Amino acid sequence: NIYHLYITFGIITGGGLGIVFVPVTTIINEYFTTKRTLAFGIVTSGFGVGTFLYPPLIDVLNKEYGWRGALLILSGIGLNICVCGALMHPFRTNNKLVVETDKNKTVFNLKILKSFNFSILCFNFLMFYFGLSIVFTHLSEYSGLMGIGETESAMLFSAYGVTNLIGKISFGVIANHPKANDLLLYTITLFICGLATVLVPLLTQYGTLLAYSGAFGLFSSTVGVLAPGIVCQMLGPDELATGYGVLLPFSAFGKLLGGPVAGFMYDSLHSYNASFFVGGGAIITSALCMVVPYLRLRKKHSHRALEAVIEKLQPLMDDTLKM
Repeated sequence: NIYHLYITFGIITGGGLGIVFVPVTTIINEYFTTKRTLAFGIVTSGFGVGTFLYPPLIDVLNKEYGWRGALLILSGIGLNICVCGALMHPFRTNNKLVVETDKNKTVFNLKILKSFNFSILCFNFLMFYFGLSIVFTHLSEYSGLMGIGETESAMLFSAYGVTNLIGKISFGVIANHPKANDLLLYTITLFICGLATVLVPLLTQYGTLLAYSGAFGLFSSTVGVLAPGIVCQMLGPDELATGYGVLLPFSAFGKLLGGPVAGFMYDSLHSYNASFFVGGGAIITSALCMVVPYLRLRKKHSHRALEAVIEKLQPLMDDTLKM
């Protein structure tokens, strides 16, 4: 029954993937000291590959083996995460495991919750994934109402996957440039995603919806690529695992709310227009709220740069005064 699926496919599978995701993020942070953002982009590009491959694969499996057989095969594929995890190992120097212990370090640092910038980022995740859930849940149904077939509707998500893959690698390269500002790039791309989603009710042709899916996949890719680096900027590299672990429940709660809220709105209004307006508005809100941390961090960095200049000039000023 459906309650069995709630527990197995919902709670257990979702909880397992959540537990996997934080260590993956932390491992990348530990293994890469340079070009870290590019590494995040390459690793998270697997999400785009999966989004491209799985819709047609699941369709074939469902037709050949039924939904039970399809879930069994997908479970076997997912089990390979254990194999990949077994290949991860700590750093070794001179064949001896390097272990650093800090007696003052706690499992969960409560101080991160006092960070205003990080609190804004948590709200950003909540609003973005709320809007994303609406897109993922109802885009296929909306395209069906526009007279688009099931195969073509599935291709919308494949287009999303392809451009998401391209975006993760491309934005990883861009963000790796010394002059790139991760927070500004993150804010602009999310704003574009939100604006495009608000315009979905105006798109009634398959070509325009395909273009939207591609654009959304491209610009939303910055969430997976840039968010870990932004957490490091706000909290420091040592708190990446804790910070990202705190962010994930906000994204999960946003996903949990988005689909049902949009469904309720459709049942009430018999139109998906309001759903996409709300979803796009939520994503735009997630972008605009990041302007505050951007300005705060820029001011902080400017102050530090000024202090560094003064520190370098101080010996020269002292010599001048002595003369």
